Amino acid sequence: MLKDAVLRARSAWFLRRHRDAPNKPVPNGLPAPAKPQDIPPPAPKTYTVADLDMWDFPEQGCIRYTDGFPSLEVAREYARRSTWDSVEEQRPLAKSRNDLRTRWLIYGHSCSVVDDTYSARDDLDYFLDHPAAPWQRDYGALDPTNDVSTKGAKDT
Repeated sequence: MLKDAVLRARSAWFLRRHRDAPNKPVPNGLPAPAKPQDIPPPAPKTYTVADLDMWDFPEQGCIRYTDGFPSLEVAREYARRSTWDSVEEQRPLAKSRNDLRTRWLIYGHSCSVVDDTYSARDDLDYFLDHPAAPWQRDYGALDPTNDVSTKGAKDT
């Protein structure tokens, strides 16, 4: 009991001594804890898309990450457009739907949103059956790392 009383007294003394000097280091050498107004607000949540280059799959660096998407919807649409563009690049050389699927599995890109359940690979059957319009392939327009659409379908 006496031990508890001594600890409480020391704690009270310590708090009284250091409450008036918030920027002074405490005796253990660490700076005093920051006040709530000194803590910056958290950075806005951004999303990342992983782009798997299936041709280089076993190699290191076969996955390219694009981050900075402001919302989950934009990240999903970027993944969808990029994968659909990859399918469309193989369409002129494919002789059938099955051949197109095989070519995409060998030479294509598959995108998914990191920390989300969406993977554009899940839409592959739709991409195989429906050729994309140029605007549906223009994933560069959604890329947060560049201001100008330089990737994807060419405007003609």
